[in-house]
Amino acid sequence: MLIDITTEFDAWLKIPGIETLIKTAARAAVNNCGQKFQTQAELSILLTSDNAIQKLNSEYRNQDKPTNVLSFPGEQEAQAQDRSFLLGDVVLSYQTIGSEAKRQNKRLENHISHLIVHGVLHLLGYDHEDDETACDMERKEINILKGIGVENPYALEH
Repeated sequence: MLIDITTEFDAWLKIPGIETLIKTAARAAVNNCGQKFQTQAELSILLTSDNAIQKLNSEYRNQDKPTNVLSFPGEQEAQAQDRSFLLGDVVLSYQTIGSEAKRQNKRLENHISHLIVHGVLHLLGYDHEDDETACDMERKEINILKGIGVENPYALEH
């Protein structure tokens, strides 16, 4: 799987090993879900700011506020046809993620890993629209994160 990371907000570059962290979390999510792509899958990650993610959130979700992560699924038809395809895009906001990590007493790197896993799971069809799907998605996230040495993010919130 090819992972393309674009940094349009320089504060992200202050995090040591950010690209490795992101690639590790993304690959863990894909592999844990049993996705063994027969083709060349591409995942695009955009590291941005609150201002930029707020514009995307407003345009695509009708929510005029910043958020931590957005996911945009890619070419499902190409995936089904077993050829090169874009799995999708995951967009992360530096300020929101940083303030959440601080407020929730989480290591920034762990919170980023969690949100990458969360975003990739959305691209793979997971959601949290009701209690049952939310519990399933949380369990999946916890298991994936444990596999890469990140503690349960939900245990820290309570």
